[in-house]
Amino acid sequence: MNGESIATRVIEYLSEAKGLSGEEQVSADTSLIRSGLVDSLGMEELIRFLEESFGIQVEDEDLMPENFETATSIASLVQGKIETGQSESGSR
Repeated sequence: MNGESIATRVIEYLSEAKGLSGEEQVSADTSLIRSGLVDSLGMEELIRFLEESFGIQVEDEDLMPENFETATSIASLVQGKIETGQSESGSR
């Protein structure tokens, strides 16, 4: 799975979770935190989505704003974990 397809799945998830449509669509470079699309509760839900959808474990050290700023930055985090084999079963 490449970064672009991961970003697309993240965008689809956020659009559905927030009930966005038409002009409100999220792009790969939309600032998710500054735009208010992801707040503290939304972050927990997003992390759960990432872990369940991609079989990764988001660790405390991953919880930096730059990793969750945009769908592209989230995709980079997820892809890096997939490529290094840091899955849920492999990192605990």
